[in-house]
Amino acid sequence: MKPTRPEDVARLLVYLVVTTAYVGVWLGFALLCSVLLTRAATSALVAMATWLVLTVFGTLLLGLVADLVTGDASTPQEALNDYRLTRTLSWLSPQTLYAEATTALLNPEARVIGVVLPEQVDRAVPGTLSLGQSLLVVWPQLTTLLAGCVVVFAVAYARFLRQEVRA
Repeated sequence: MKPTRPEDVARLLVYLVVTTAYVGVWLGFALLCSVLLTRAATSALVAMATWLVLTVFGTLLLGLVADLVTGDASTPQEALNDYRLTRTLSWLSPQTLYAEATTALLNPEARVIGVVLPEQVDRAVPGTLSLGQSLLVVWPQLTTLLAGCVVVFAVAYARFLRQEVRA
């Protein structure tokens, strides 16, 4: 068993921040549902159902949308374009952002996230990435998760204030 290094502890602290942002997105969404919907039970059911559907079926649904947009992928280039569109659309799902961020943070051998072409594998140098390099790999995911958390809470707060002013 290897001894715990300070970098490992730092990775776990960053993982805690990412997890807090992910939970914050869903907490903000639940808060938004409670502000928008009048009944508490309906609000809770909508929030939980949305979380469940997007977490379990989100990738499948976004893949279907990408297939509808791009059509039949009969050539390798069309299949790659279909995958790229699916990947771009998957950034709308907090689950995908969280999974990609935690994969790169907790696995120092992960060099990229997403599709890897054969010519990219040939040029890759094996080894482990430092925490700073891992953060560079997942910076877009982290930024999007944190921005999503802030935006959802801001929308819920603005809606709440609007309701309070009318009352």
